[in-house]
Amino acid sequence: MRVVVTGAAGFIGSQLSVALLRDGHQVVGVDRLGTGGSPEPRLGRAWAALAERAGFVPVVGDLLSLDLDPLLTGADAVVHLAGRAGTHDSWTDYGGYLRDNVEATAVLLDACVRTRVPHLVHGSSSSVYGRIAAGLESDPLVPASPYAVSKLAAEATVTAYAVAGDLRTTIVRFFSVYGVGQRPDMGIYRAVQATLTGRTFTVFGDGRQTRTLTHVSDVAAGILGVLAAGVGSPAQRASVVGQVFNLGGTQTVSMLDVLDEIERLSGQRTTIAPIADPPGNQRHVLADSGRAARVLGYLPRTSVHDGLAEQIAWQRSLLPVHVG
Repeated sequence: MRVVVTGAAGFIGSQLSVALLRDGHQVVGVDRLGTGGSPEPRLGRAWAALAERAGFVPVVGDLLSLDLDPLLTGADAVVHLAGRAGTHDSWTDYGGYLRDNVEATAVLLDACVRTRVPHLVHGSSSSVYGRIAAGLESDPLVPASPYAVSKLAAEATVTAYAVAGDLRTTIVRFFSVYGVGQRPDMGIYRAVQATLTGRTFTVFGDGRQTRTLTHVSDVAAGILGVLAAGVGSPAQRASVVGQVFNLGGTQTVSMLDVLDEIERLSGQRTTIAPIADPPGNQRHVLADSGRAARVLGYLPRTSVHDGLAEQIAWQRSLLPVHVG
C-alpha cells in the first residue's frame, strides 16, 4: 500500500511508519517537526532515521499550509496522527489546540474527499471519556480538559465528513502509550529520567491514579490491523468503516505501581514529591479493547514489565556516560 501518515515524526507516528516500511509498504510521512519556529531535536532525530529507510517519502510542513492534494492522490489510506498532545498546556493555549487538532483535521478531510482517499484512520485519545473512564467505545464522552475537548471535536469532525463527503473513516482511541521514543513531557518518561539521574520526580496527587498502559508497538499493530481490514474483503471493510476502536493494553496500574517497577528494573531509588493534581487530569482509565480483539484480532503482546525495561534501557542510552 501507499500510506500517508501525518505526524510521522511523532512518538506513535514514527513507530507506525517503521512498521509499515518493514511490511513493504510505501509511507508518505508528513510532519512540521515541532510547534515552534525551529525543529524540535527529538522529532528531527526520528525524522532523519525514517528518511534513511527505503520507501519513506518525507514531507515537511503544516497541514494548514501544505498543498495536500498531490500527496494524497493515489494513496490507499491516510493515518492521521498529527496534532497537539498534552492536557496541561491546553488550559493556557486552547486556540492552539483547536487549530492543530480540529482545524488541521478539517483541512485534511477536505483534501481526502477531493482526492477520493479510500480510507482514513484517525488517531484519538482515551481522554474523550473523561476523568473516570471504563473504556467501552459506547460510554458517554465527557471530556474534562480543553485538550480532551479538542480531541472529541476532531472525532466529530471526522464523523461529519464521513457522512457528508462519502469518506470511509475509522477512529482509534489510544490509552497511555509508552515505550521507546516517548515524549519527554509524559509521565513515564519523566519518572524514568528522574530515577536514572537521581532527581526528584513530582507525582500528581496521591499517585494512585490508574491507567491501562499500552506499549507503542501494540498500538502500531492495532493500526496495521485496521489498515489491513480496510483493503480486505467487503465484509472486512464493512467491519471497520465508520467504527471506533479502543487500542489499549491488558494491564492497568497506578503511578505508584509504575514507580515501584522502575525502581526494581533500574536498580535505583526514585525520590518523589507530591504536587496538586492538575485540573482535567484523569483519575481512572480502564481500556476495554474487546471490539478490536473481535474484529481485528488485536492482541497486545508487550507486558508492562518488558515495556518498561526496554524504555529504561533506551533512556539510559541517551544519558551522558557518567550518569546512571
